[in-house]
Order: sequence, then structure tokens, then C-alpha cells
Amino acid sequence: MKKILFLFLIPFLFYPSISARGNGRVQLDLFFECMDSGGWQWFFVADAIREREKDVSLNVYCIVSKDDKGKWKSPRGKVEVDESKRVAVAFKYYRKKALYYLNGRSLSPWRDGWIDAAIFAQINPDVFKKRITEDGDSALEKHYEKARELGVKEKTLFINGVKYEGEMNLSDLMKTVNRYLAPRSKFKLYTDRKNVAVIPEFIVLVDNKFALKNDAVINSFKRYFSRIKPQIVDYTTNKIFKARFIPAYLIENNKETRDAFSPLIKAGVFEKYGKYFVYYDKGSQGVFTERKEEKGKLEVFAMSQCPFGTQAEDALIDAYEKKLLPKNTRIQFHYILDAKKTKGGYEFQSLHGKEEWQENARQIYIALNHPDKFFAYLKERNKNFRSSDWEKAAKKAGISVKEIKKNFERAKELLYEDAQYASSLEITASPTFLVGGKYLIVGLGRLKNFKGYEKIPAEAAQGACK
Repeated sequence: MKKILFLFLIPFLFYPSISARGNGRVQLDLFFECMDSGGWQWFFVADAIREREKDVSLNVYCIVSKDDKGKWKSPRGKVEVDESKRVAVAFKYYRKKALYYLNGRSLSPWRDGWIDAAIFAQINPDVFKKRITEDGDSALEKHYEKARELGVKEKTLFINGVKYEGEMNLSDLMKTVNRYLAPRSKFKLYTDRKNVAVIPEFIVLVDNKFALKNDAVINSFKRYFSRIKPQIVDYTTNKIFKARFIPAYLIENNKETRDAFSPLIKAGVFEKYGKYFVYYDKGSQGVFTERKEEKGKLEVFAMSQCPFGTQAEDALIDAYEKKLLPKNTRIQFHYILDAKKTKGGYEFQSLHGKEEWQENARQIYIALNHPDKFFAYLKERNKNFRSSDWEKAAKKAGISVKEIKKNFERAKELLYEDAQYASSLEITASPTFLVGGKYLIVGLGRLKNFKGYEKIPAEAAQGACK
């Protein structure tokens, strides 16, 4: 049984050596990050091959790194490091059960889902936790050293010690594995079949510095065309067309593509450009190619009742007041919602309901008319952002409650204008940041990786409301 892949799935691993050359046996060694959805997809494909043929075995290794103090770090934070330790310990002490743990974990992706996964693998969770506490670092060290030894920095599959360079799908991997299997064990590939899938041209425009390819987006295209192979093009040296944002994904406009993406095309997800459909990926980070950079400007797009957004706001205000942001940083706050004019005024729809858009309106009014008190209001309001008692925060910040109520219609006008701005940039995730009016970044974790923002003192939850 294959598992359902969630983008936020939490993974797993172990530490055997790469060997098993020849003799009709195949050793697959997979390296990946424990919360990388693309890595999970690779695991599912490799594990399917293992399940199908008894002469194939599978090892999995966690990819982690260390900071300048020698502490573990991973792109998705502590939760990924913790899971990497679990996987490393599972393969050190329960090698025959480790793949059962991975299978179970794929079906239990929530924070404490490791307990269900351990029980499914018939590992005592209490004993497991004790061993992780006592030996997690040592077990994970073996994964770290193995990856360094082989120069592995991203998800990679080795077949009998040789790096796999093919596409990560069942048929292509079966074809390569066949080279090592004994004749009696080889997969039948039905190469004489008449029905061959049409593979549309697929181009990804990047800049190889900041606007990088997103494997999760590429995998989304592969769900429709499994053998599609992206051609990665550096937009700074090869402007195939005038892209307003990169990364941009161009797929050939033919009958097969139109049939596959019909609902998305009708919904306006794709733009037409010559012989291509174009998709702009604003789900992680990228560059508005036609906008001029404005030094020192930091725009924050959020929802006033989004836990990720409010934590990011608090972290930024804290960093600003402690002078940890780049010199002369100017922070502007914007709000994400749907807004339209009606005969009676304005109509708003917000992800977290009516109280959210009303709070959005209050905040945008205060930011414009009381800029010196806005941060004080926001810090107090965010302590209990789901509460309807906004007046307490206003009074503490020294803002007249009567004034806010009296000018609420004006606040709605401001909110409508602000919503049009966010909509024009197609920003839908809270929090999203626009650095210098040009560089788009989704999530506080990614902002902390941007030059000048590394010192933001935040342990906020990593994620976004969409």
C-alpha cells in the first residue's frame, strides 16, 4: 500500500554502508531531508521497488548540517532535527523494523505521530524515546558523516554505490535496477507497447541566486505528466520571454496540456504566452523582475488572526526595537483578504472570518494615523489576537477608542485600497515579506535566511495561512 504524500510530511532514516555490488542483488541508498516533500516522493518510489523485488534492499539516510557552534540544524528547524534523530536511532537499534517505522510515519505526519509509527513498527515508544535521548546525537552523526563522505547535499539515490541520474519514477528506476538484477529477477518493462505518453516541453526560469526552482512545484506538474523533465534556464542570461516574476514555470500549450490543466486554466492559474502556459510560483521566494529595488523598505503581508502572521509581526517589531534589522529599515504592514466595492460600500471576506477583516481595518487606520503608537498597539493586540476585545490594546497604546469607532468607515476604505495592492502582487500567504519592493519571501524562516535579517530573534512557528 502506497502512502498519501503531504507537503509537510515528517520523514525518517538509518545508517548502513553502501555496498552490495553485483551478485544479482541491488542496494538502494537514499539520502533526503526529513520534512522535504520531494524527498518523500523519492522514498515512496524507491520503497515500492524494494517491496516488489526481494533482491532489492533499501537504506535511508538523513541529511542534516551543523552551525558554527557544532549544533545540528536543518532547513525546517528543530522538528526536522528531532525526527532525523528518531530515524537514525530506529535504524541503529531496530534495523529490521526501520522501514515499517518510515511507512507508519508517512501515515502519521503530525507532531506526535512518531508514537503511532513506532507502535506500527512494533517498537516500544518509551524505550525508543529513551534511546533517542541517550544516543540520538551519536546515531545521527553517522548519517552526517556518510553524507559528507559522499558529498551529498541534497536528496540523492545511489544504486549499488553509483549515483542515480535518471528520473525518479517507477518505470525509469525499474529500468536502471534491471541492469544489476539477475535474469530471473528482472522487471518486465513492456517496451513494445503502442501507447506512449506525450511529454510536453517544460521550462523553469530561475536566477540561480535567489529565485530557485521549487521541487514541490515540479512534482505537481509530474502528477499530470510523470516523465516531464524540466529544462532549467537562468533568466538573467536567457530571457525566453519577459517574465514579470521568477521562478516561472512554462509548459507547452498543446492538447494534452489543455486537457490536463483545464480547470486550472479556467481558474486563471496559468497565463498564456505564445506556445506556453506560464505559472508564477509565489509559494516560497522569488523576484519581481520589473520592479525597482527600494533600499530599506520591508513590507509585511499578513492576516490579523493568523498565528504565523502575528508571531512574525512580534518578532519583527522586537528586532526593530533592538536595532537588529538593516540600518534605516522602514516596515510597512499590509493585509491579505478579498475585497470588492458594492452599492452599499464595501464587501470583505477574510480567511478567519468577519472579526479578522474588522481588525485588519482598525490596524491599517492606526498605522496611518498613529504611526508612533502602532507597534505598541500591535504588541498588545497580538497577545490575544483572537479576542474581540481590541479596545484594551488601544487604551494601553494611548489611542482613542472613540476615534477608531467614529472613523471605521474610513478604515474600510483604507482596507479596500490595501487589499487591491496585495491582490495585484498575487500575495495570498500570511506572512509574506517583500524586501526592497522586489524580493518576495514567504514565511519568517526564509526571511531569517535573507542577508541582513539573520538576527531576528524568533522561534515562531514555521508556516503560513493561505
